[in-house]
Amino acid sequence: MKNSYTWVPALVDVGTDNRCRRIAAALANNGFHPVLFCDWPVTHAGDNFPRTVQVTYLTRRSHCHAFIRVFLVFNLRFALKLLFSRHCRLCLVVDCPPLLPAALVGALRGIRVVYDARELFPQTPQASRSAWRQLFWTLWETLGIALCKGVITVSPHFHSHFSQRFPRKPVVTIYNATFSSRTAHTVSRTLPPANRIHLIYQGELRRGSGLETAIRALKHCPRFSLDIYGDGAERRSLEQVVQETGLTDRVTLHGTVPAGMLPQKTARAHIGLHLLSPLTSSFDLTLSNKIFEYMHAGLPVLLGNTTAHRAFIQNHPVGIVVDADTTDTVREGLERIITDYRVLSHAAVRHFPLVSWESQEERLIPFLQNTAGLAPPQSLTRHKPESTQCL
Repeated sequence: MKNSYTWVPALVDVGTDNRCRRIAAALANNGFHPVLFCDWPVTHAGDNFPRTVQVTYLTRRSHCHAFIRVFLVFNLRFALKLLFSRHCRLCLVVDCPPLLPAALVGALRGIRVVYDARELFPQTPQASRSAWRQLFWTLWETLGIALCKGVITVSPHFHSHFSQRFPRKPVVTIYNATFSSRTAHTVSRTLPPANRIHLIYQGELRRGSGLETAIRALKHCPRFSLDIYGDGAERRSLEQVVQETGLTDRVTLHGTVPAGMLPQKTARAHIGLHLLSPLTSSFDLTLSNKIFEYMHAGLPVLLGNTTAHRAFIQNHPVGIVVDADTTDTVREGLERIITDYRVLSHAAVRHFPLVSWESQEERLIPFLQNTAGLAPPQSLTRHKPESTQCL
């Protein structure tokens, strides 16, 4: 592996993406010499990446603000760099937008490409707005995976999906659990004596999040307050719901915050919310990072009724699954959590080491070594990265 590099194209907001940071650090610690290529972040990346990781910005705008333009510029620049690279031996593609150009150039140059499939991209709301758009992304993903050497997924149900579609491709599940067990809450939590119980939601504000129903449910639950961290297409409508219900003193939309600030804010809460609805197969089968981040803080979780959530709670009884369609079911779910709070919090503390980043890294690195055809390095000589660039 001497003088070999692992290139990581990631059209994501790296300022808030803990998975990118963890994977890049794991690669650096195991001799892979990672170089992360990304678009300009919405949230300042700050100290999210260790010094052993080289970060290169390929655009001066974020895909969140101008997707088509950034998508085209990013893929063109990355494909050209990969085409003329002399040292890259492994390309780990984060999410679907950079997949096909990386896979095509990888096949041409003999560079092994692995796909980190965080969602079933053609089945996401943004990709399935029209039949033509969904067809485009289905072909994009299918051709890209056909040229890849392996697939990483974030849930057992995604694992089954890709294994059935591509039976000859090696697939591994790496939970989106990016926090360490060394920093996890180690004692089960108790509810405060006061009548104010703090709920937290972190993540993208998009259709299917269940947040509107949760906010309306709180109108009849005066002892609960809700802090929402994140941004997205539904933010304005949620702000209107907060005004309409008169909950401005108990529901706060904070916007996006750097990833490094979230653990502290999560630790101040008592219950984590993720009322995802199974609007698409991608939503129904995924496991979000926020579930594991709530567990890291010892919080019980209130989850939407999806196939992946039901299976996860059966194996890790850290919360309650409810239909997020009505305010009554959300209120009943919150009351059930309050009743069993100590038991659920204890389960979160006890089960987190089983899904922590250390447990995921133990599977990730051997998978990449085997898929890339690279033997484990004899010594972990770390690459001293160049300063962060922007082209």
